[in-house]
Amino acid sequence: MIDVGERKFADPTLKRVREMFAQDFPGVMGRVTKMFLGPSDSSLIEIQVKGPDSDYIYSVSDEIKTLLRNVDGTFDIKSDWENRITTLKLEVNQQNARRAGISSNDVAQALETYFSGRIISEFREGDDIFPIVLRAQDRERYDLDRINSVSIYSSARGVSVPLMQVAEIRYETQFARIARENLFRTVTVQAKNQIMSAQSMVPLLEEKLAKIKEKLPPGYKIEYDGVIGDSAESQAAILANLPLCIAIMVFIIIAQFRSYRATSIVFLTVPLIIIGAAFGLLVMQANFGFMVILGLYALAGIIINNAVILIDRINIERKQIEYSEQQTAEQSNQQNFEAVINASLRRLRPILMSTCTTIIGLMPLILSKDVLFYGQASTIAFGLAMGTILTLGFVPVVYTFFFKIKPVKSDKHQTQRESEQA
Repeated sequence: MIDVGERKFADPTLKRVREMFAQDFPGVMGRVTKMFLGPSDSSLIEIQVKGPDSDYIYSVSDEIKTLLRNVDGTFDIKSDWENRITTLKLEVNQQNARRAGISSNDVAQALETYFSGRIISEFREGDDIFPIVLRAQDRERYDLDRINSVSIYSSARGVSVPLMQVAEIRYETQFARIARENLFRTVTVQAKNQIMSAQSMVPLLEEKLAKIKEKLPPGYKIEYDGVIGDSAESQAAILANLPLCIAIMVFIIIAQFRSYRATSIVFLTVPLIIIGAAFGLLVMQANFGFMVILGLYALAGIIINNAVILIDRINIERKQIEYSEQQTAEQSNQQNFEAVINASLRRLRPILMSTCTTIIGLMPLILSKDVLFYGQASTIAFGLAMGTILTLGFVPVVYTFFFKIKPVKSDKHQTQRESEQA
């Protein structure tokens, strides 16, 4: 673990350490990572291949590795099964072994003693006990040519015979490890990207992965894991209760305004947040992830609050109008239109002040580029700024449309038109 002091030195240090491993230690599988906040690394993508045949799913994982290599900025591509390794397979000739008085257990014990060692006694020094292990010397254990001459002791006859007399040794390749998930053989392919998050890589891989999935036989499947799987589970947990929350919000707003039209206007303002949020993520170069989604939910609540305040003031202004029987429909429409204008002007300053204070409160997270909340803060700040401006213009216009209030020209234009007619 290296403490580089300031965050700006992290990426150059990562680059130098990776170059060091590649140039000075080519035989080492070195992986250099940057510490992150949260349950998982947002730049790490994991794709799983599941099925009964180890060789087949391993070959499919190689195809996925090739897809990942073609994505710009991808590095540290590996699978948890790693590369195949060479192993020694020992087949005991039972006929020769019985003739020599050696059992398979004698062969197993002799090889375990030769390579791993066997405790034959203990050495006590005060309260400490040290095991005494018997095994072959290093130069013998790492020389595979010496394995044929390993002596196998016959417990029945009390003699030793060489291993090559009772067994045949051959070299084979096999997997270093076989991982399972829910008892199914599973190969997990991992990769990181320097310029994109795991969520951003999914659209680039989806079409090519779909072609590989089409060729899979029954019983095999490919799925995302890691940060993408965790994000999907978190979103599913949120979406499970989202309809109930929306239903409660609709009920409260209907109870407040006692109007379906006013409630519709309130919820029509929610899509306006997407404009500012997308612009903020693009300008600030922030990654889209689960924290940003939470920010969008919070932003929707703030925009709805602004719409409720504005519509409530319009209703108050309309209730204060004194209608008379001598009024024409045009005069009544003019009073309603003026009520909409006056309410918008009266709520302009409070809404803008609350928006500005909220954005200022988010500025420390944006300026410091907080590792965990930078994307969320950028989404809320830009979405709130543009969403508020759009809401102040959107709500009055839609209100006049829904409640059939026709626009009225100013007195100046009306006087000019009357003079022209005269």
